Amino acid sequence: MGKLLRRVSFVIALVVVSWLAYGPLFAWSPITPGFRTTHTIHAVIRFRDPPGLRVSPEAIEAALVRLQSDLGLDFESSARFLLCDEWTDLARFTPWLRVSHGVGAITLPIGLATYVTPVVRNRDDLLDFLTHEAAHTLLYQHASIRNRLEMERQAWFVEGVAVHFGNPTAYEPRDEFRRASPPDVIRAIDPTANLNQRGVGGFRFSYSADGYFVGYLIEQFGHDRLIAFTRAYVNDPAAYRVEFQHVFGVSFDDALRDLVSLPSESNGSH
Repeated sequence: MGKLLRRVSFVIALVVVSWLAYGPLFAWSPITPGFRTTHTIHAVIRFRDPPGLRVSPEAIEAALVRLQSDLGLDFESSARFLLCDEWTDLARFTPWLRVSHGVGAITLPIGLATYVTPVVRNRDDLLDFLTHEAAHTLLYQHASIRNRLEMERQAWFVEGVAVHFGNPTAYEPRDEFRRASPPDVIRAIDPTANLNQRGVGGFRFSYSADGYFVGYLIEQFGHDRLIAFTRAYVNDPAAYRVEFQHVFGVSFDDALRDLVSLPSESNGSH
């Protein structure tokens, strides 16, 4: 009976480990059947070939180096990208997630792996989306797990820097953004705002607003101050309003009101 129990336990353990290596831990597994792995100084990219990577490793590395300068932080370990050709790939690698088929990529705050979905897998702006997700990874690498989960609740900054420095052209054009009412813009950036008005737009509008707000902060206060805020933010994201006032010299709410009161040509994101 003891031998049988040990054999059964061994078989179960082997099945579980195999399933983990084939699925949730595939991004870190040394064995990757069906996928190629390409390394750069700051990235590990896994993809099927064909269809191949479609963007040069050198371009990815250059984008990550620029991102370090943009945010004033250094990658502490490689950013990991796993390119999914089918939605079944994403379900295999992240079986606990229920992801909308409109999502282009997702970066896990725990594990720090980025999964690129079929929506953008073969698009010409794939590099921009990789840069966007790498911004999340770079922020998360400098935060504790508890702070990463807190940051997930603050899209205004986490998504704002990712959009501004990664892929601003993938979201609402300036002309469409300018037509939105000030309450809708404020609500999109700060969901806690009590404006007694239902917000408009989905995540595309919210991401656009976040990106424009980060652009506004750089234009109004300078890139150096954004970097100073970033370094303070990753240490205590829950205190972002206090640190915002300290770094920029204005309150978070006043900055939002100023953003929506500016002439349209000043509401910038690059």
